[in-house]
Amino acid sequence: MRLLETFLEARGLLDAKGRPRPATKLLTEAHASLLRHLEALGLTPGSAAKLGVDLRKMQGLSLAAKVAAERTT
Repeated sequence: MRLLETFLEARGLLDAKGRPRPATKLLTEAHASLLRHLEALGLTPGSAAKLGVDLRKMQGLSLAAKVAAERTT
């Protein structure tokens, strides 16, 4: 995506005839694909909520694990 963004920054979104460059479509598709993957992994706020991920609970669990580990040593 960085290469496409760099290319489009240097040359512009439109060609000499005012048409969108093919790289524009590729970049749009790459962004959409990335968003789908992030959502599937629960890495966006909305998808995390749908998966029932509560970051506060996760932080509490990690704290509980640390306390338990300290007690056993």
